[in-house]
Amino acid sequence: MRTSLDITPSPRLLQVLGQIPLAPWQCVAELVDNSLDELLKDSSRTDENPLVIDIRIEEVERSTYLVVSDNGTGMKEDEFERSLRAGHSAKNRYGSLGLFGMGFNIATARLGNRTEVTTTQRESGESLTAVIDFRELQRRESFSIPLERSKSAKSEHGTTVRVELSRDMAKTLTGATHQRTLVSQLGDIYSFILRDGVPGLTRNASSDRVPAVISFNSENVRPKLPCVWADHRSVPYSGEDVYAIQYVDIPLTEATACLSCGYWDRKNGPEACEECGSPNLSLSERRIWGWVGIQRYIDSKRYGLDFVRYGRKILKDDKSIFAYTDPDTLETDIEYPIEMPANYGRIVGEIHLDHVPVTYQKNDFDRNSFDWQKAVELIRGTEPLKARRAKGGNDTPLAKLYSAYRRNDPGLRYLVPGDGKRAIHVKTREWGAQFDKGIPRYQTDEEWYESARRPNELKD
Repeated sequence: MRTSLDITPSPRLLQVLGQIPLAPWQCVAELVDNSLDELLKDSSRTDENPLVIDIRIEEVERSTYLVVSDNGTGMKEDEFERSLRAGHSAKNRYGSLGLFGMGFNIATARLGNRTEVTTTQRESGESLTAVIDFRELQRRESFSIPLERSKSAKSEHGTTVRVELSRDMAKTLTGATHQRTLVSQLGDIYSFILRDGVPGLTRNASSDRVPAVISFNSENVRPKLPCVWADHRSVPYSGEDVYAIQYVDIPLTEATACLSCGYWDRKNGPEACEECGSPNLSLSERRIWGWVGIQRYIDSKRYGLDFVRYGRKILKDDKSIFAYTDPDTLETDIEYPIEMPANYGRIVGEIHLDHVPVTYQKNDFDRNSFDWQKAVELIRGTEPLKARRAKGGNDTPLAKLYSAYRRNDPGLRYLVPGDGKRAIHVKTREWGAQFDKGIPRYQTDEEWYESARRPNELKD
């Protein structure tokens, strides 16, 4: 009589993972995340010796390949095996970007049917190569794959992932439009890691940056920088100067983090995780930091807060932070923007939440988690942003900006550029596009400020 059941999944599971909806750029970003994890464990990296991640599209005979390689530390044999195993992760839930062992499998299955991975450690003298061919695994009904060894120079190190793209993915990733989208998305979500500063910001803009370079087809990916007023600019409100950049640095109490499942124990008591029983615990810092500020122009899409985890944006231009839900009626009110022109805003920001768990696809934080809800409370408050509606008051950074910069009238009173008669919103968006291109004249806010001064000069 049988006393157990074998529920080892069919190798077809790996192909099924490819049906999980990830955009092509998200698949590439998943592979980039795994490379960037090297930075978090390699303290020797400097601006002179950065981690280099090279992304290429190669066409060989009738096949098209996506190749992502890095000059990281490489992996030992047992670590290499675990990194390729579906559902397993050699990484900790905290302290890494890769986060989930399934991420590699989902991304590569989404991209194609055959993936070759080669890894080399410095001084090892050999490279390890494994090929995951989903169709071959399914044919053999086995998860076992061969491990090849080859000689390498003592100085060689790093990991290369080479995916043979499916026909649809090959068509997508070789298209000029999709390649521009891919580069733009990478420059946006890894902006903090790639940049060495932000015009107008004097602190917290890159203080914890790790040195990395990402290239696509031999051209470096340019970070997408926020176009904000300098942090010394201010407007008067309620008897004080409210600066256009509000820096945020809120240390929270340390807590014991389970590096296996991600559960936080704020009592710091047990020797094993109360949630999963793992002894893999670490006393970890919890901190909310970054800034909220005012963009130099209003826009219908480009406003809202970016929320970042270990240097990678999880949420971009998030506007849910402007929604207030009345705890009594449960009615939700969108508090910003409310001034004319309708639906155009300029409050932006970058908030780092390394301790807050994210969703499986890394496109959102776990909004039901205590840590996310606490972060929202500290950034925007539990009361409405509008001062006269906030019964208990609201002196959060976001509420200060909302009150002082809510209106779009031209002049220095609200830091809105004008032509002497009216606001020049279209023109300032054009300047913002020049800023994005890196045109030197538009990197500082001088052009914007001089235009904001004109309406005041006419009044005088």
